Amino acid sequence: LPQLQKGDFVIIQFGHNDAGPINDDSRARGSIKGTGNETEEIDNMVTQKHETVHTYGWYLKKMIADAKEKGAVTIVLSQTPRNEWPDGKVERVSETYSKWAKEVAEQTNAVFIDLNELVAKKYESLGKVSIKTFFPKDHTHTNLAGAALNAKTAAEGIKANRHCELSAYFSNKTSKELSMFTPVREDIVTQYGAVGDGQTLNTKAIQSAINHCSAYGGGVVVIPEGIF
Repeated sequence: LPQLQKGDFVIIQFGHNDAGPINDDSRARGSIKGTGNETEEIDNMVTQKHETVHTYGWYLKKMIADAKEKGAVTIVLSQTPRNEWPDGKVERVSETYSKWAKEVAEQTNAVFIDLNELVAKKYESLGKVSIKTFFPKDHTHTNLAGAALNAKTAAEGIKANRHCELSAYFSNKTSKELSMFTPVREDIVTQYGAVGDGQTLNTKAIQSAINHCSAYGGGVVVIPEGIF
């Protein structure tokens, strides 16, 4: 924040950690749901300090206010979706964190980009099997290919928003580059049944990963640490 200058652009995205516990002995990163002024007093089990916890919207408003005080232009993104598919559709947060982020952006005259919805639509167009390769560790954190898709989608959303001053910096050349960009997909052999224990015969599993990668236009077949 001290390095911000007038005319800088600040892109803000909160949400994934806010849904967690407000106080526990592992992370204690949660916030109160909503956009109001409610507070909760806790003795943080991680930091061992007393703390006043505010709502999700309160923290977002503070970040926007602090940036605007320095003369920066603020852009609020709703959070990227997780790899969760209830009823065959990507899970949205349109009634919670996306809704609250939009409300705060409108209240503070910040630009809002509904990245949650934009990325969810792309995930659904690619399909559940393909999207699984973007999440090798858990349902929240993507690999490089998934991050590239999310970044490309954010750039497209900013460029398409006529109220966003940053969109003026996207030229026709930029549009062409974005349309040509395809994230490098990764197929990890363990997702196809390979086991790196030095004993399991992994020929079929590795070949399945190669075949799947080829069927979707190429990419990288990843063999993690182990003896395959």
